[in-house]
Amino acid sequence: PEVALQEQAGLRWQYDGVLGRDAFLGLDARVYRTRIRDYQVVPGEGAVGVTDRIYNAPDDIVSEGWELVGFWGGERVNATLAYGHNDVRDYDGLPLDTTSTSARIGVSTGDRLVLDLLAQLRPDLSLGYTVENVQELTDVRPGRPVKPGYTIHDIQLVWEPQSTTIQQLR
Repeated sequence: PEVALQEQAGLRWQYDGVLGRDAFLGLDARVYRTRIRDYQVVPGEGAVGVTDRIYNAPDDIVSEGWELVGFWGGERVNATLAYGHNDVRDYDGLPLDTTSTSARIGVSTGDRLVLDLLAQLRPDLSLGYTVENVQELTDVRPGRPVKPGYTIHDIQLVWEPQSTTIQQLR
């Protein structure tokens, strides 16, 4: 049977009372490693493939990485900045890729940088903005193209009706 072993360690530091009674500042640092033993290889997976056998991979699939997160917040505003690096290796020691027989595990991506901002405009209304940048991945399988980086912008507006509002709607 397939078995996944996960190890992780981290440190967290937080200081309360920075720039005000309700404000805080902090830092998280994490490292992790996941090893999948006896991965079940299914050749021909997908809509057009033909599966004629299933067998265990000759070696482990390994994912290891780290993440560093800084955060600050106050009574009505929170901000988080995170940077992470992940390295995923297929059982043949090469980067995991959608062309390999372990594509259903996932794919390698470049380093990630995420900024997340949230402001409470009123007791029942919050506005948030998140930008995530994934860098270009140059560590790819031989013969495969470099994976381009990308950036995603998210804007959110959250309304959480107060109990008096809900009663008025009835």
